[in-house]
Amino acid sequence: MASRHARGLLLTALFLAPLACGEEVGEVVVQLRTPSDPDPFQGVVKVRLRAKGTGMAEVTRDVERSAAAVTLPPLPYGQGRVITVEGLDSSGAVVSCGSSAAFSLTAEHPESVEVFFARRERFSLIKARLSTARYDHTASRLSDGRVVIAGGSTSGASNTASVEIYDPDAGTLTSAPALKRARAGHAAVVVKDTVVIVAGHGALGSVELYDAASGTTAELTLSTPRTGHTATLLSDGTVLVLGGADDKGDVVDKVEIIDPQKKQIRAGASAGPGLVWHVAVALKDGRVLVAGGRKPPGGKITDEAKLFSPGGAGSWKNAPKLPAGRARAVAILQASGDALIVGGEEDNGPAREAITFDGKTFKKGAKTSADHLDHAVAPLASATLIAGGTGTRRVELFSAGAFRDAGELVRQRERFTLTTLPDGSALAMGGLAGSALADVEIFVP
Repeated sequence: MASRHARGLLLTALFLAPLACGEEVGEVVVQLRTPSDPDPFQGVVKVRLRAKGTGMAEVTRDVERSAAAVTLPPLPYGQGRVITVEGLDSSGAVVSCGSSAAFSLTAEHPESVEVFFARRERFSLIKARLSTARYDHTASRLSDGRVVIAGGSTSGASNTASVEIYDPDAGTLTSAPALKRARAGHAAVVVKDTVVIVAGHGALGSVELYDAASGTTAELTLSTPRTGHTATLLSDGTVLVLGGADDKGDVVDKVEIIDPQKKQIRAGASAGPGLVWHVAVALKDGRVLVAGGRKPPGGKITDEAKLFSPGGAGSWKNAPKLPAGRARAVAILQASGDALIVGGEEDNGPAREAITFDGKTFKKGAKTSADHLDHAVAPLASATLIAGGTGTRRVELFSAGAFRDAGELVRQRERFTLTTLPDGSALAMGGLAGSALADVEIFVP
């Protein structure tokens, strides 16, 4: 199998040839798309191909790394066909891998599929680059797997209104119609493929409902402009907006609820004193956990936590206190149903100890091996991915209550986005490393 690179693309054709057995079968050409760094074929001595799909037995074939082409038994026509390519080292361990998107095989369609083939449990730098280098932007995944990258700050510290869309099937970025207002440090959630883009630096009060399909946007206005806030999707399709600081730097105590379908904003039930740099995460039962942050007077880091129950203006209930105060952390809902709070800062400096919440109580967890501040987190199929932050490229995986090393980002970056893609990989985009970044990395589990 040749390892010839052309602008990041491995030009190798793998043929699944039909047999004359009377069954309707098809030929598929598999083309490998590889990252520019690191080389996914380093240390690979054998390549394994798997083909599976609805109503067919899995087909597997191992070939030596030096093979020029691979011939597999035919694939019967049908839906849900997937091609997986694995690179094995001398011990038989899978060190690189990739899978195609599911496809239908008929007499006419498709004739070829593409597989992104990269190092396993490592970030790889890909060919695609943002046309506008940015940080403090948002990246929102649509139902078809595409990712909408909106706003952010540029190297000149000015905010941008530009929008780009990443297509995971093609591995490409394309420009899209811009937002109405330049913004950075905003929040974004997706409601039925409408990206709800909320406020931002400079204490914007603007909310944009961005329709990626048409490139059009409708604009609403919060009663109180804010930045350093959270926006959380509720079970009824509305969005809870909480906390932040206004244009005078005062912490906002007003709670607002955005209804994207009705294009309305209404007041939410008061949560008491305002917060900034807190975390908010929707739990499986529909409640929202709000924890930590800084609160007036003096912006002290707090250990307080509350639970919001949706419906109308909603209602609040005090939750147990955090084991320690925490601000600028990231919270995520794990597959287990527990919320994970990781990274950020405590009163005495960076916070390494993870905190989990099972819906009733908080528990101290394992410690990260590095400080993660202004970092990013993404859910994977069997773990949570924690990456980067101020002064570090370290990548870690959290599962079964423990952290383990997963290498490093190719580029040190902070204030970037990390988005889970349909194939289970994670996309790191943009960020800050002295200046705004335009490059893109992908983590393959």
